[in-house]
Amino acid sequence: MIVNKDEMINEEIHIDPLIRANLWEELPRLEQVTLDSGRYYTKDDEKYYSVTTIIDAAKTVGSKNAIEAWKKAEIADGKDPSRYSREGEHMHSLIEYYYRNNYSYPPLEQCKGRGYTLFKQYDIGFLKNTHVIPHIIEGRLYTEVDGMKYAGTVDLVATIQTEPEGPKRLALIDHKSISKMGNASSKRKGYIAQLAAYAKAIKDKYGKTVDVCILNFASEKGFKSYEIEMPEVLEQWDQFYYKLESFYRKGVFPKSE
Repeated sequence: MIVNKDEMINEEIHIDPLIRANLWEELPRLEQVTLDSGRYYTKDDEKYYSVTTIIDAAKTVGSKNAIEAWKKAEIADGKDPSRYSREGEHMHSLIEYYYRNNYSYPPLEQCKGRGYTLFKQYDIGFLKNTHVIPHIIEGRLYTEVDGMKYAGTVDLVATIQTEPEGPKRLALIDHKSISKMGNASSKRKGYIAQLAAYAKAIKDKYGKTVDVCILNFASEKGFKSYEIEMPEVLEQWDQFYYKLESFYRKGVFPKSE
């Protein structure tokens, strides 16, 4: 007797992630420009400023000084402060490989180092427990609000199902690496304005309304996922808009650049 795999899914102990992708058409490509003062993207000679650069510009002087002090302390200890960023990028690349290659795990030569350890935690905590139909994988988003342009790279937009008989929801998913899992709860709120900016761009460019945002944190020793409902995300849109308006008003990127 030939058994249809689709008929078996609900009988599995673990939710089977091997369901067909439905990738949306990519938006026209933006070129990335990185300066000491931050990052922007260009399209048809127009500048779309990076969401993360806009948010970073709004940080307090004390917060910026604390980051600089940490970097100096790392260097004084003979450590490279950029290593966490590189390891996080490695984790992102492994997750991207998984979704772009029909839910296949990365080749052996990529499975090493802390970035791979983070990916393994992500795999156990999320990939093995969630139906995911990816629509945008590491995709550039951009839009314009009241004449102010912004852009960014979204980690994943997907239809998800956390239980075999549960509802399917359109989710905006952000992958975060973290050195200590105990810090995840305090960092959670700081990323919601970024999600609000991306959700707005998805609505503007694709006409799709996000149902839920998910922040996934992976550390070497654990994994934590936060589902953030849209009312909370939309509350943070005003915060992002304020930061965007302030960014333009201050003229962080002079026209000569």
